[in-house]
Formats: sequence, C-alpha cells, structure tokens
Amino acid sequence: MKRSLILIRHAQSRNVEPGQKDLERELTDSGIQDASRLARYMYLEEIIPDIVLTSHATRAIDTAQLFADQLKLDQSEIKIDEDLYEASVRTLLGFISKLDNSLKSVLIIGHNPSITHLCEHLSTDVIGFLPPAGMVHLTFQDLLWSQLDKGTGQLKEIKLPDQISL
Repeated sequence: MKRSLILIRHAQSRNVEPGQKDLERELTDSGIQDASRLARYMYLEEIIPDIVLTSHATRAIDTAQLFADQLKLDQSEIKIDEDLYEASVRTLLGFISKLDNSLKSVLIIGHNPSITHLCEHLSTDVIGFLPPAGMVHLTFQDLLWSQLDKGTGQLKEIKLPDQISL
C-alpha cells in the first residue's frame, strides 16, 4: 500500500504582541489567503488526507481549520496534539509511528525547523527553508507508519503558495 504524508508549515502569523504567548499568535490576512490558496490547490489536485494533525498553537489550529474547510473535511478530522509544538524530528517520527495503519494519507501542520528537518530526514532531499504555508508531499511504498525512517520516503512535490495561480 502506498502511503502519503503531507507536511505543511503553518501559515504566516502575526508578531508576538507585548504580554502575548507565542502559542497565541494568530494568522495574518496574507497567511489566511496563502493557506486557502494551497488548500484549494490540494483539493483540485485531489490530495485529500484521511486526517489532519496539528500542534495546539493558535496559528497551526487556524491553518488546519482552513485546510479542513477547503478540503471538505469534517472538523472532527482535525486532531490537536501539544507534542507537535516545538517537536524534534525524533518526536515527530514517534508520533507518526503510532498512526493507525488504516490511514493512507496524513496531513501534519507544524512548525519550523521541525517540519523541514523531518522532510529532509525522510526523503534525504535538501529542502532548505520551508516558508509559511509551504507544503512538502512525501510518499512511501509498502511501509507501515511505524517503518518510516531516514530515506524511506520519495519527495513527490514541494508547493509554495506563491507558485499557485487559481
């Protein structure tokens, strides 16, 4: 069975206001537009995940909700996990390894540098800097989620919002 892992960095967020926690940062108008554009692209390309996993940061949850709306997923398909915030590659791999093997396609919305480092680890491709609302789509052939590790993935595509004209 072919599995698909879509990794997205949350969309552009506002700067931290005095007295505000980093977790509370909201999306900018530009971030909302970028996330919507990328989600619409995914819908038109039929890149539809079985589930959306996100960190508990406001900007990540808001990004996840925009994707769920555009992909016509029920809000119950969004799973929020505190461990995805400031997660290391090892933590992310541990999280992925526990996914239900009935899931064929998973979308994870997280933060840099973790998302970029995970992409590079799984594919061994150099991605560099993944900007806000940037997407990396990886595929895995005949592997269980628990078997994903260094170099087991194929980089299918990298897509940035400014590359999309809809």
